[in-house]
Amino acid sequence: MVNLTKERLVPRTSGTESDVPPSEIDTPREIDAGPGTLSRLYTLIMLTTDLFQFFKWILGGIITLFAALGEFFS
Repeated sequence: MVNLTKERLVPRTSGTESDVPPSEIDTPREIDAGPGTLSRLYTLIMLTTDLFQFFKWILGGIITLFAALGEFFS
């Protein structure tokens, strides 16, 4: 749930970056990948490529079927 205060809803018409409290400034954060992140990423990539190969195989079969039907009926 987002907590919006009245102060945040009012646009700032004057002021510099020094007027902005440090909590509102985006600071770079370290990304904590944690254990198993690379293996999950590898699994996702492999599943995606396997799915792509499957659809390519299905599409190739459909094209071959229509080509064979076209040759048969011509």
